[in-house]
Amino acid sequence: MGLIWDILSAPVLGIPKAVKWLGEKVDEVVQQELSEEENKLKGELIACQMKLEMGDISQEEYDKKENEILERIRQLNER
Repeated sequence: MGLIWDILSAPVLGIPKAVKWLGEKVDEVVQQELSEEENKLKGELIACQMKLEMGDISQEEYDKKENEILERIRQLNER
């Protein structure tokens, strides 16, 4: 019954199903890109922590950079 129903309802329900499928695919791509951007920012934060521990930057510089990175991550998560 499922295949017959799909064939008979395709002219009426085909377009909404296609739009829904397309929307889901777009959402998947957007979520993947946001995740990649967040991972990049987390890598930057780790690099800053390493610079602080090695004495390459001061605590003040680290705090400033950390706040900037965490704000960008927060903005990504709000999207």
